[in-house]
Amino acid sequence: MTSTQIYQLYIRAEVEAVFQALLDPDFTRRYFHGTAFADPPRAGQPYALSTPDGTPAVDGTIEVLDPPHRLVQTWHVRYDPAMEAEPPSRVEWTLTRAGEGLTLLRVVHGDLARSPLTAASVSLRAEQTRRRGRFEDHQRTTLAHPAPYRHLRTR
Repeated sequence: MTSTQIYQLYIRAEVEAVFQALLDPDFTRRYFHGTAFADPPRAGQPYALSTPDGTPAVDGTIEVLDPPHRLVQTWHVRYDPAMEAEPPSRVEWTLTRAGEGLTLLRVVHGDLARSPLTAASVSLRAEQTRRRGRFEDHQRTTLAHPAPYRHLRTR
């Protein structure tokens, strides 16, 4: 069973803008499956992501909030009863300056060994996003990527 999935994406924007986009409800509703933080995330505190109608999507705890370089959160799916029964996994977002106006976003989704449905869902959604070229829409915004979203590896 896959316990860790790693994704990497280059985004044509400064690290600060990309980090802010990860937390901005207007942006995440457009590009993160229609979800947004119910309240601004704070380190050591619980959080909830919800759909526009307020339906719970994901919840957990913000373990690390180190703007603009790192966000670590536990990940407990709420939108599907079978996945909701699984234990939480852990997502680490790391942002690194990769050049002038270019950010490397690395997402490590771990602790998935006991959450096989969540692991399969994360992998499927990443593949669907890559195939649709969903990030191409960013070219009309400040945040755009020059390279495809790609699944690096699983372990």
